[in-house]
Amino acid sequence: VLVLLERFDAIYLWMDDDGPGREGAEMFAKKLGVERCLVVRPSGKRGWNGGMKNGVDADGAVGADADDQHAETGGISSHPPVCTSANDADHTRPPYPPKDANEALLQGWDLCELLDEASELPHDRILKFSDLRDQVIHEIVNPEKYRGAPIPSLPGFTSLIKGFRRGEMTVLTGPTGSGKTTFLGQASLDLAEQGINILW
Repeated sequence: VLVLLERFDAIYLWMDDDGPGREGAEMFAKKLGVERCLVVRPSGKRGWNGGMKNGVDADGAVGADADDQHAETGGISSHPPVCTSANDADHTRPPYPPKDANEALLQGWDLCELLDEASELPHDRILKFSDLRDQVIHEIVNPEKYRGAPIPSLPGFTSLIKGFRRGEMTVLTGPTGSGKTTFLGQASLDLAEQGINILW
């Protein structure tokens, strides 16, 4: 498959806008070449064309057809899109931007406009405020997607930190005799019962 994609100068990656989806996009970009990959993460600020689907709204009015602008197959485009905004119709805008291309198509978003929002993969060692802001907002709006391994015997603690998540380090501090070892012992038992490896 990688050989077949060598002829493309730009590749658009559009995966679910959550933790696993972002990790998947980063993995594919590194395999395909970060310098030619653009990640689609709709902001919801543009691309809503009033519920028109494939250039035709509910009344049969014809609008911009993304298929005439560029070829797209499986989230991969052969060249950058040239977008033309469709006229807004009197339809209710969805409360959140589409999570993937299929949802965008079903809801009637302008795919060409959404592709035009695509951006390069963030640098591993350079973090922009906008990247951090979007991630924090996404975690607040979708807390269930970022829950880690729970501690069933300590529901209050689990509710507070939303479980232990892979890739994070949790530091427990306190004075001598405050119960740190007892707490960690109980947490370790709960995690071990879930099949998670524990090291002391």
